[in-house]
Amino acid sequence: MNISNLLSEKYTTEFWDRRFVTNDYNVLNDFDEYLGAINDFKITKDPKGKDGFTNTFAAAIFAIESTLEYYFRAGYFISFYNPIEEDSFQSPYGKAPDFAPGPLYYAMLFITLSTRQYPYIEKPTVLKGTSGSIKIYGLRYFGTHYGFIIINKD
Repeated sequence: MNISNLLSEKYTTEFWDRRFVTNDYNVLNDFDEYLGAINDFKITKDPKGKDGFTNTFAAAIFAIESTLEYYFRAGYFISFYNPIEEDSFQSPYGKAPDFAPGPLYYAMLFITLSTRQYPYIEKPTVLKGTSGSIKIYGLRYFGTHYGFIIINKD
């Protein structure tokens, strides 16, 4: 796993499929009927994360985009891994005793502020011959207000 994986179109869009499809059954299909909640979302399996990878701006972009994809698939709640007891490069906060906010903190803050009224999320369409590095997500709030999230991975 490397930074180009985090920023690639294929890795981000297939992230949830790789984790929720078992024996040809996609658990995400049930999210239309049941509330789906993710607790302790991690970018890597290792709780410690990886310095220069899980604590980068690319990881924040990945966190935003994968969370939007999760919400688009009718996910309801997601919380990020946050180990206060021990240092982790995957934590939204820096090392003790300062706990200075890191890139994942700002990703969480951005997602919380942009989706706090539970908008319907319009997934971007990437047309043939265009770059998948720039995406615009549409947010429809109760049919009367609209917002946009522009992600530029270049």
